[in-house]
Amino acid sequence: MFQNLGKYTIAILIVSIVFSAVAFIALSSTSYSYFAMNSNPKSKTSVKLYFDNLDAEYPLFINNLTINDNNLLESGIYKINDEYTSKTGLESIYYRGYVDNNWFYYENMYWRIVRINGNGDIKLIYYGDNEPTELDSITRTDNSIYATAVNIYNNITMIDDVQEISYKDNCETDSINYKESNLETFLNEWYEERLIDAIGIVPNSIYYNDRMYESNDELNGYYAGYSRIINNKPSLLNPNYRDSYTSDKLYGNGELTHPIGVLTADEYLLAGEGYLDENYSSWTMTPANIENGCSSMFVYKNALDIQKTNEYAGVRPVIIIDGSLEIVGQGLYNDPYRYN
Repeated sequence: MFQNLGKYTIAILIVSIVFSAVAFIALSSTSYSYFAMNSNPKSKTSVKLYFDNLDAEYPLFINNLTINDNNLLESGIYKINDEYTSKTGLESIYYRGYVDNNWFYYENMYWRIVRINGNGDIKLIYYGDNEPTELDSITRTDNSIYATAVNIYNNITMIDDVQEISYKDNCETDSINYKESNLETFLNEWYEERLIDAIGIVPNSIYYNDRMYESNDELNGYYAGYSRIINNKPSLLNPNYRDSYTSDKLYGNGELTHPIGVLTADEYLLAGEGYLDENYSSWTMTPANIENGCSSMFVYKNALDIQKTNEYAGVRPVIIIDGSLEIVGQGLYNDPYRYN
């Protein structure tokens, strides 16, 4: 009896091995990868990440990333702990480099996915109203990636159809607060014009304005974000509740009028050169330093730089939408992701 049982066991093992091998071959033969969009086990939502057999240029589905001089130009999809990881156990998935599979069509506008947060929500950056062409598949060749709104503020100038705005009217040490800045005022107007009735925007999403000061000198010093950026150690963790700007108090300070902002310097550094490249500098959420009593913010123009708060830069609106709703598309310029 025991001898027969052994034969049955061996037979079952052989069948299991054959089945596993067939399943592995089937999975390995496709150029599509999938991952869950949120932490809800009942959710069936997933996103298709399209690599089109570019394995030589694109890393495998998800890779851990350490920023250093050797991989700043690597393109693909990576993961890192973010502000939600400690609560959900899930890491943030973000796009980096010269990727073409992170397009999203939302509210009659084109966006690019910057990352999927650790709570499953999707962070989008505005990429223009005009339908993209193949030339735009990675980076647009015009300036339509910038926000457009009615010029109703005295401190806004129009340059080649790009609206530039000062972060604050002054550059004093308290001018790095996103709340009631010229940038927030501008984005609130843009939101009310274009997104006020939108379905899917997450009201409790965090826009992090890290104002932690790391110097004993009140007139000449630097903020925490400056240390991270110059040392190539970007972080998506938000240790300060007061700097976690939200429009309700579930995850942050609840001080925002509308759930909209711009990217942090850390997010630009993680994204690297590629799909976020642009023709003009644009504001980030991240304060940089104080010099002679004048505060500066990080700006981005194909690389991070520092600019005084009373100077001008472009605006690239960023929103966070619900990742649990049904999504279709391949993420390509001619078949972007979109709500079904």
